[in-house]
Parts: sequence; C-alpha cells; structure tokens
Amino acid sequence: MENQQITAEEMAAKKTELIESYKEQSELLEIQLKYETLLADVEEQRLRRLVATMRQAQIMAPPPAEEEESSEIEQPKTRTLKKEK
Repeated sequence: MENQQITAEEMAAKKTELIESYKEQSELLEIQLKYETLLADVEEQRLRRLVATMRQAQIMAPPPAEEEESSEIEQPKTRTLKKEK
C-alpha cells in the first residue's frame, strides 16, 4: 500500500462529515433514550402496583386457624427398643 498524505482540506471535510453523521445519530439515540426510560418507568409502576396488591391481600387475609397450625406440626413418634425373643 502506498503511504497517502491527507491534506488539511481533506481532513477538515472528513471531520465535518463525521460531525454531521454523529448529530443525526444523536437525535435518534435521544429519542431511543426517552423511549427506553418511559418503558422502565412503566415497568417500575407495574411492580409497585403488584407489591401493593400483595400487601393488601396479606393484610385482608384472615389469620390461620389454630387447628391448621397444630396439624401442620406433627409430634414425632416415640421409638421403642427391640424386644428380645
């Protein structure tokens, strides 16, 4: 490959071209950022609503009955020694 020399005018033209390209892309990225931020906000609000609904259900639920608690906890059977024959 040849060793090409870039003139100052070519360098300035390339710089201007890049700047314009980045400006166009920046506008699109700013719109995308706003969109993604709104989506995240919506999801956060959904989660808050779900948590509030769960808390309300827990508060409104009746306390467990004593019978249920005692049946859940079974007393271990007492073990006996083997009888000799």
